[in-house]
Amino acid sequence: AVAGDRLFVADSEAHLVAVYSLASGARVASLGKYGSASGELRHPVSVAATSRGKNLRIFVSERLNKRVQELTADGGHVRTYGSRTSPRSAATPPPEEEGAH
Repeated sequence: AVAGDRLFVADSEAHLVAVYSLASGARVASLGKYGSASGELRHPVSVAATSRGKNLRIFVSERLNKRVQELTADGGHVRTYGSRTSPRSAATPPPEEEGAH
């Protein structure tokens, strides 16, 4: 995901979101670390970014925690959608309707 002058990339192997400068291509930060607590990540697979007023928000979908976390640009936890214990989590797509083509 691109936001401002930064590129946010899910790094599933390292269990974090890598942050790169668009100008230089250099890695400038990382968000999260391995774990299941708020702000921690287990196998992040996708990242989206949006601005809410002046606040940049990063949304990270995790495969193993089966949730989506909303983070600040510096990695602070804002909100969690879904959970590992939910039968159908926010990070899991709904099943196709029977008979739909």
